[in-house]
Amino acid sequence: GKTVELSGLRRDGTEFPLELSLAEWKAGEQTYFTGVVRDGTERKRSVDALRESTARYEGLFTQMLNGFGVHEVICDADGKPCDYRFLAVNPAFERFTGLKAQDVVGRTVREVLPGIEAFWIDTLGQVATTGKAAHFEHASGALHRHYEVFAFCPKPGQFAAVFNDVSDRRQLE
Repeated sequence: GKTVELSGLRRDGTEFPLELSLAEWKAGEQTYFTGVVRDGTERKRSVDALRESTARYEGLFTQMLNGFGVHEVICDADGKPCDYRFLAVNPAFERFTGLKAQDVVGRTVREVLPGIEAFWIDTLGQVATTGKAAHFEHASGALHRHYEVFAFCPKPGQFAAVFNDVSDRRQLE
């Protein structure tokens, strides 16, 4: 079958989206076509709302001042977090870490930062496996920076981290 989007015309002269679905079927030597016409107004509203929501999310993601990343945790045979994979990072993540999205997305933290401290994997892995949010400050020896982090679990097995580079403040203290 194939669906085509068209415009319909109401009796009052206003246009509305129409969906025409066509299906072809054969019976012996004969070929038949069946068509279904539906008012596509609700579907169009849903698609438009989803497009608008996606645009807002993408704007927030790219324009926010905080570093932000979404990750999936990797567990060992005993179910203990042993690594995590970068799924998405924003431009502020790149500024605060010096790591570029094209170099990290799809890779694990151990591949990107072989010297990563166990604290990061343990703490953020717990967020992904328990669903319990965490807020902390901790140094990253691998990146030579100090970060304030708020991590939460957007779905089981994942964590999202919102963070700021607080290295300058920590030096003053």
